[in-house]
Amino acid sequence: SISTGKKVSEINIPRPAVLISIRRGRDFLIPRGDTVLQEGDLVTILCKREWADEAKDALVETKKDIPSDVS
Repeated sequence: SISTGKKVSEINIPRPAVLISIRRGRDFLIPRGDTVLQEGDLVTILCKREWADEAKDALVETKKDIPSDVS
């Protein structure tokens, strides 16, 4: 995922969505802007159903989904 290694503040989550928790192994974290997402993190987002797909896409988009001609 392209969100791995990024700070929460660097991820383009839609404004109406709120990232409320990160499960990392057995730990639960309250995400802050400087929290860096790691591989294997389970993220919980609260939003209306209409924003769910866009919020998910902001977190799980893979590098192969990005066209190579985008700079």
